[in-house]
Amino acid sequence: MSESAFNMPRVRAPGFLHVVLAVIGIGTFIAFGLFVLLPDLIGSGLSDSGLDVADLMILPIASILGVAVFVVLLGRLPWSGLGLRSAPAGAFLRALGWWLLCLSVVAAVLYATYKITGRAAIEEQLDMMPDLTDDDGTITDAFILLVGILSPIAEELVFRGVLFAWLRRHVNFWVAGLASALVFALAHGIPDIILPTAILGLLFAWIYERTGSLWPAMLAHVAHNLLVTGVMLPTMLGIGVEALT
Repeated sequence: MSESAFNMPRVRAPGFLHVVLAVIGIGTFIAFGLFVLLPDLIGSGLSDSGLDVADLMILPIASILGVAVFVVLLGRLPWSGLGLRSAPAGAFLRALGWWLLCLSVVAAVLYATYKITGRAAIEEQLDMMPDLTDDDGTITDAFILLVGILSPIAEELVFRGVLFAWLRRHVNFWVAGLASALVFALAHGIPDIILPTAILGLLFAWIYERTGSLWPAMLAHVAHNLLVTGVMLPTMLGIGVEALT
């Protein structure tokens, strides 16, 4: 993909209206989930862990639906305008390779953060996760689906498919990539992972830029989240807690 691909007339990219519609759409579906669906889930007698996972699922599902309904349908932006265009197999392999290379940088940043703060970033993430020690497997499967697959798909649609692509119409890659990566990192709401998350956000924008498709970036993002999920699950399930804390 060339440096000016997002500025080419044949490439239909999101405009400012689509960014606004995405915010409105996501907010609408979050409100619907919190005030309509979640009370019903509480009334159905879900366990505490189940309720936590149901609560966490609202954001990625609201993001996907918000983009689909408000940006694609109401905003009349084709899915290809969000980067959901075909890509050769080599693009997916390169995306995974770039992600693996980036992991060493992320690991170094996390280690430096630990040496400075005395607290591992994953501990802060675990504090926000549900307790799965008494789960029979159903909630655990839902959690893996949420963190490993739904969340990265939703985040790529919003932060790269809409935000980065809109910025990229007006500025060069580095400005658009860094700005969207910073918003992506801040949206996670965990101070200790802002820098490594921003690095990953820039990587996913780079993959989108280089391949011309959002699918390879989604694959790399899913791979990363599944790795993080695999690291967190033993502690959440109460397996080997002493060795991991």
